[in-house]
Amino acid sequence: MANDLKSNITDKLMSAFVPAFDSERKISKSVTTNARNLVNNFDESTGDAYGAVRMKRPLQFVPQRTDDGDFTGKDTNPVQVGTAPAEVGQYCTVFVEMSDVERALESKDVAEEMSQLVAPAAEDMCNTIESELVQRMADAAALVSGDPNESINSWNDIAQAGTLMKAIGLPKGRNYCAINTFDGLAISAEQKGLAVNPEVGSAWGSATIANGFAGFDSVITHDNMPVFTSGTATTGLTVKSAPDMTYDTLKDSYRQTFVITGGTSGQTLTAGTTLIIGGVNLVHLRNHKSIRGVGGAFVPLTVSVIADATFDGSGDANVTVSGCGIFEDDVNGAYNTINTAIVAGATVTVQESASTQYSPGLAWNEAFFGMGSIKLKKLAATDSSFTTTDGLNFRITEDSNSTKNTHQLRIDFRPTFACLNPFFGQKVYGNA
Repeated sequence: MANDLKSNITDKLMSAFVPAFDSERKISKSVTTNARNLVNNFDESTGDAYGAVRMKRPLQFVPQRTDDGDFTGKDTNPVQVGTAPAEVGQYCTVFVEMSDVERALESKDVAEEMSQLVAPAAEDMCNTIESELVQRMADAAALVSGDPNESINSWNDIAQAGTLMKAIGLPKGRNYCAINTFDGLAISAEQKGLAVNPEVGSAWGSATIANGFAGFDSVITHDNMPVFTSGTATTGLTVKSAPDMTYDTLKDSYRQTFVITGGTSGQTLTAGTTLIIGGVNLVHLRNHKSIRGVGGAFVPLTVSVIADATFDGSGDANVTVSGCGIFEDDVNGAYNTINTAIVAGATVTVQESASTQYSPGLAWNEAFFGMGSIKLKKLAATDSSFTTTDGLNFRITEDSNSTKNTHQLRIDFRPTFACLNPFFGQKVYGNA
């Protein structure tokens, strides 16, 4: 019996496309993706700049200590609620020719033919979205382990990253590490008895090389890791003036702006570059004690440049970073990220060499980063909308153009991205 081509064409196409897209996902399966985390709807008329939509952060509590339990005239367990500003990405669109859909619907095995038709489109769309996701994660990750000029070549490099993650005071939740496929090859000779239990048939399962190692629930290899090129400014840099270090100012974005001086006109600091701020140490985010690192030295404050910055004729640059030094003495001191205030004249060390391309590994807690999607408005009454089990939304539209003599089905996805806490993410390098 022939298939009715006019019956639920979009439903049949998306019933094949969404599972195909979902099976290709790797990194996006390990971050916060529930669309219900979006605080406000997106208004396209206001643009898609940073903060156009926001995502919820977990509640933060401040345990209070008293001698007698009397809170008269005192704060009573203030609860801080942060909402992370999110950025709306560009539309990601693929077109499927209607003639190909009709051939699939007329075949004996509709499901198989439809799956073969949409699989390449789903794979390419997923690859495009995840490429943007990992780049944003690398730019946002404030922590760093290893030397950017050394490749990962030992499981000890992975263990060092896992140790730093434990030491920062992560929330409950799963922890992950992703490395370049050739870094995975370099450490393969050391892989002895590590428990690998892949999810058969999924991209995530195929990429997993270890479960339950060094505090990571999963360690995976990935062929779509971030890449950035460092800027030209590397030495002689200092903080010109102390930045704002108050929790109320920084709690939503966890981004901080430094005026950095000592550069030469035209020199740059580029997104993804790691800066070490001198004279201050990172603290455990729950007990607020300085973190003792490798060899007994305390771990300094590291931040990641989030947007390219250029030094002016006075040798100054306004540099916005992901990760921030919060330091207060009052009740908000419970949210301090550093052990003492940043002062004017503090040294700024650029970890990377000048004008060099880098591709770090990534380590993160699932609360580090969020990816959602915009529920797109209908272009026509016959449009359909489909959502994955974790809240990613797709729109499908039948589109014909008599002038161009084309008839297609259009599938759209528009992602949102938010860093929920930059200290829950890390760029991972090797050691000499």
